[in-house]
Amino acid sequence: MSEVIKRYTDRTFEVSDTSLSNNLFSRNDFLFYQSKTQKKKYLSFKLKNANKNKIIFECVFCFRSDNNLFFSPMTGAFSDVFQDASLTPNMLNECFIDIEQYLKDVYGNISLSIALPPLYFANSSSVINCLINLGWIPGKYDVNYHFDICDNFEFRSLISSSKRKCLNKLNRNNYSFDSLELNEFNVKSVYNIISINRTALGYPVTMTEDSVVDLSEHFRHDVKLFCVHKDDVIVASAICLNINEDTLYVFYWAELPDKRAESPILALAEGITLYCKENKIRYLDIGISTENSKPNYGLMNFKKQLGCIESLKLTLTKGCQ
Repeated sequence: MSEVIKRYTDRTFEVSDTSLSNNLFSRNDFLFYQSKTQKKKYLSFKLKNANKNKIIFECVFCFRSDNNLFFSPMTGAFSDVFQDASLTPNMLNECFIDIEQYLKDVYGNISLSIALPPLYFANSSSVINCLINLGWIPGKYDVNYHFDICDNFEFRSLISSSKRKCLNKLNRNNYSFDSLELNEFNVKSVYNIISINRTALGYPVTMTEDSVVDLSEHFRHDVKLFCVHKDDVIVASAICLNINEDTLYVFYWAELPDKRAESPILALAEGITLYCKENKIRYLDIGISTENSKPNYGLMNFKKQLGCIESLKLTLTKGCQ
């Protein structure tokens, strides 16, 4: 049931427990699933044009029962703020003022945090400008990397001659790229490569194998599996997520440590970009190369050498008394 908390001349601002976003991390089915697995709650704040019965703004904030931190997304890389073309800058401003006031009225002293999409995402800049002028401050300055898969995109034109030679050698040595059917066996096979790689590098795997299997079963149209194999043995793999119809996000990817000298992840990167081009997916997002704003120079250099485009990804915060 929605609760009306402010009325405009012909618009109604609402708080509800559903989301209409087409961004996976903000979609209602994803939020509902994660709220059960992570024991978190969420509110979707909407601005509706009452005359047209049309949502023109939406933003989701999540919380736990044991504290007054409201955050977005519930889990995932970022949370988008839906803005219809008819939403004016002053309306956007009023929406965030009302969200803050509502949460203060209901929950008292609160803290707010939102991880916004990288700047290549539509509407990121307007939201950043709005929130900073309302007293939000950057809590994290992360650097994100993506490919822009335009019509004339060609992976090999972006990389150095030495990397092109490496790709040619992989082809001669019978390394091949595949998009895998989504089933439990393939999920576990792909996950195993990622787990071996991250363990060897001393990095944690943020999700267990069982959790990834369960996620893939619930979101069969959004989870994509890719691999590079030689002689029917997987040597590099990736788990990707359809964020929306325009964006594929590399959730995990890795190569076997003993194959690093041959760099099969190059073939994996090329194969996924070709998949995006064939399926008219505009952006391949391969994530940040920073942790709490601190740069991982090796990872940054690797992604730049792949020909990725850099963009800033901000997390904004505000404490409200």
